[in-house]
Amino acid sequence: MAAAGFLVAAAPPAPSPTPASPAPPPAIHPDRTLTCDMRRVTNADLSRVQPAEELLYEGNSRLVLHLGAVAVHSGPPPETFETPEATAPTTRVTADDGGILAGVPQKFTRVVDRWPDRVEIATEIDDQVINVMVLNPIDVAANRARLFMTFSNYQFGYDPKRIYIGECTVAIGAAAQH
Repeated sequence: MAAAGFLVAAAPPAPSPTPASPAPPPAIHPDRTLTCDMRRVTNADLSRVQPAEELLYEGNSRLVLHLGAVAVHSGPPPETFETPEATAPTTRVTADDGGILAGVPQKFTRVVDRWPDRVEIATEIDDQVINVMVLNPIDVAANRARLFMTFSNYQFGYDPKRIYIGECTVAIGAAAQH
């Protein structure tokens, strides 16, 4: 009960609910185009890890790989038996001047895009052979990357006659439009 001459203050009004903020858009890797000078390794010894200065090369073939814009993935990549991550439909080889990928389907079977740490690409050629490409290391500041590429037989491992290493220049964003 209020004393005479005093007003009883009413409870303050409940705050009005603020609308929920929309989730921020996912981070996106922009389009990236890599122009690589591929050389075949002629002295691969698969029984050991070879230092780079020991490797011998032959040939020089231009290979252009376009990685389309895709959401940034921060977790571990899916296991090989799990559903692969979504890949931009524009991700593909756009030029293979030396024909080193002749007979390889244009649609990649699996892309694990962890740019700028590492990108792994696999293409199933048939039920026994796959083409494997690995971009690592990637130097974003210098717009450079190294591409390792080989063919692998599920039963016998890498084909020592089809191991390639390429030094790549990287175009990013609008400069990477194919």
